[in-house]
Amino acid sequence: MPKPFVFFYTCVISKTAIFAPMKAVIDDKIPFIKGEIEKLVDETVYLKGSEIGPKDVADADILVVRTRTHCNEALLKDSRVRFIVTATIGHDHLDKDYLKQAGIQWTNCPGCNASSVCQYIHNSLLVLGLLKKGLTVGVVGVGHVGTLVANDLEKKGLTVLRCDPPKGEKYALPQLAELCDIITFHTPLTKDGEYPTYHMADAAFFASLRKKPLIINSSRGPVVDNEALLHALESGQVSNAVIDTWEGEPKMSLKLLEKAIIATPHIAGYSADGKANATRMSLQAIAQFLMKNEECRMKNEKYSSSLLAKSHYSFNVNPPRLPRNFSYADTEPKVTIDPFINGKAPNGKISLYDPRVDTVRLKAHPEAFESLRGNYPLRREVNDSTALRRFFLKAQAWLQGLSFRTGVIVLLSCIPFYILSFAQMALPTSAATKTILWTILFGLAKTAQYSGLTILGVEGYRRFKNYFKKK
Repeated sequence: MPKPFVFFYTCVISKTAIFAPMKAVIDDKIPFIKGEIEKLVDETVYLKGSEIGPKDVADADILVVRTRTHCNEALLKDSRVRFIVTATIGHDHLDKDYLKQAGIQWTNCPGCNASSVCQYIHNSLLVLGLLKKGLTVGVVGVGHVGTLVANDLEKKGLTVLRCDPPKGEKYALPQLAELCDIITFHTPLTKDGEYPTYHMADAAFFASLRKKPLIINSSRGPVVDNEALLHALESGQVSNAVIDTWEGEPKMSLKLLEKAIIATPHIAGYSADGKANATRMSLQAIAQFLMKNEECRMKNEKYSSSLLAKSHYSFNVNPPRLPRNFSYADTEPKVTIDPFINGKAPNGKISLYDPRVDTVRLKAHPEAFESLRGNYPLRREVNDSTALRRFFLKAQAWLQGLSFRTGVIVLLSCIPFYILSFAQMALPTSAATKTILWTILFGLAKTAQYSGLTILGVEGYRRFKNYFKKK
């Protein structure tokens, strides 16, 4: 085909025309993204996640969604979409087989809200008086969230049994059913493969329980058979339940809602910190996609590698600062929550987040499940109201943004310090001065060396993990 005709076809006929603007369709409940994604694309459209339809995505290049948008052939057929980011850990709302067939790349945000879910589990056990030594906890699924939860509970003196057959953990579900006082689920939702998780906690599982444990589900609703759980609560097979994810949500079993001691509308991972992490990871994923995509760079100079690399680390995505004397209970002024737990005044963790407040909201208005999620109040994992705390948080955010290239530069910077530490020995100075200079320069060399190796190790591990996740 003659080159002029190829150019005409590409520019005029093809729907991926090189002069077409880059467009992104975004779930309007993803926080902190407005004004930042515009650094990367020409056109943005914000829509309610559950209402994003084929007409909305027909001329879009990028989708940024949450769990309420089902990305499948019905939505994406004949669209221009080439990249999907779900600003969540879970990705069972993506039809991965179809995306692969259609040549659409995708990514999720693994671990983005792991510490938020850990806060939810920790504080739920705290208000229930179960965060104490002598109890045995079974953690089912030890990915980002499960590992964090397990480590946190071990620090509090609880015995933790990890159950994750695909990862080779030694404990199986039947052993947890026999030994545990608390069982908490942190698995993805899968219906096939060697270890399906759909209804892994079913009637047979509940019948096998020996210690009438507390059941916690903050993973995916169908991991626990909700009808079987209700029967287990009514028959005394389990002592109580903490439920954040429900079968059929936003609709749920009202009887189960009434029975659960803590019942929340799928918000365990909804801290502002977790949301900021998800948005930041989503923006970085889009920047990386655009940097690697030659077709995108052809469309506009805006997508050149140098400009995108600069944007990659300049996203202003930070959760709001807490007001002084903040208490999460104050976000529900109509309800008075007993501030004392087992006769003791609550610590700062409960002031930051009290799951009983979300329970009161949902039980009062179960029909408002989606609204309670979409209009979730400010919740933080840390109190950053002091200047010193803000400094450490900014330093942490800066370190998390360091790239592979930065690691190489820092590592190479150790070379001149090593050279100078030995070269200064030739200077006509006293032995004491040489010793001092050598100590300073050699120390700087070692600092640069280990700092660079740390940055490379963290970024290398992240890339390695993402590579095998795609496989």
